[in-house]
Amino acid sequence: MKLNDQNKKEIIELDKQEVRVKEIARRYNCTVSSIYEVLKEYGIKKRQPPLGESGTCRTCKKIAHRDEFLSGQTVIYRHHSCRSCRNKKQDRYRKDSQRIAYGLDEDQLAQLHIKQEGLCEICRKSQERRLDADHNHKTGKLRGVLCRSCNIGIGYLQDSPELLSKAIAYLQKYDEE
Repeated sequence: MKLNDQNKKEIIELDKQEVRVKEIARRYNCTVSSIYEVLKEYGIKKRQPPLGESGTCRTCKKIAHRDEFLSGQTVIYRHHSCRSCRNKKQDRYRKDSQRIAYGLDEDQLAQLHIKQEGLCEICRKSQERRLDADHNHKTGKLRGVLCRSCNIGIGYLQDSPELLSKAIAYLQKYDEE
């Protein structure tokens, strides 16, 4: 359903009454995202989901402040696990994916970081976030650890020394001007 100005004003009023966005969307036979677009159009930020001052984490069963269950910058999500448990789960996933993809355990990856002094092998910059494991896409063999930018850059250049040489020539050509 196309929302007209009258509908939009009614939606703003319903939002002020704290009617759930899903319910508003149901009333106007439209999507939740279109309701959020109307709210954004009128400069109204998304409400934080209702949650008391504290909640219980479903993973560790500890009681934590409501902010521990929220994430997101422009869209606010409510999770059932506290931030600490979510971070632990994400670390386990990362370790498992590296072990599966490259046959690396955490100690071996740490050795690579130590060998490279915590620096990206290409740009030699220290990174606030962890370095990514870089591998040859044809053989699957691990090459080293790179910062996200360098890893994505060589990936976009299809791991091709020929394309990389052409990119260098291109940059040098326009750098001289």
